[in-house]
Amino acid sequence: MAALHAFPGAARTGLREITAADWLVEQEAFTVRCEKVLRLLDESERRRAEGMFARQLSRFPDLELALLHADLGAEHILCRGETVTGVIDWSDARIGDPALDFAWLLHGVGEPFAQALLSAYTERGGQVADGLRERALYFHRLGPWHEVLHGLETNQPELVSSGLAGVRKRLP
Repeated sequence: MAALHAFPGAARTGLREITAADWLVEQEAFTVRCEKVLRLLDESERRRAEGMFARQLSRFPDLELALLHADLGAEHILCRGETVTGVIDWSDARIGDPALDFAWLLHGVGEPFAQALLSAYTERGGQVADGLRERALYFHRLGPWHEVLHGLETNQPELVSSGLAGVRKRLP
């Protein structure tokens, strides 16, 4: 991941080059989409979610962007024993906040793994910017929001239901 995040920009990848301001606009647009989910929450949950969005959006403007896999989770990491042997499904690769790649790795696996990952990342030249863990937690919390939105947009009530359970579980 350190090599991926250090890759010199989108020009050599064919991906769209973006700025931190562009990234913020994209995140704000996602927040607007999430209003569909907010309507399904009770008042207390909605306030907590709105606070989460407001706090996080204020942290994006000064980001150093990087090349991302943008969908790292157990289903995309190939292992043999305890050794990572590959990463699959690069269809979401993009330029963005490196914290997105850390979301599940730091907050979905457990603290011993998270510490080992950060150590290995920095040993290989990766830069752990201020606020990375907090932004990664934010992106981890958003996982179920994507599930709810997909369920709403494809008329799959079971995804809406399971996604809402995840949203409620991960709210700050």
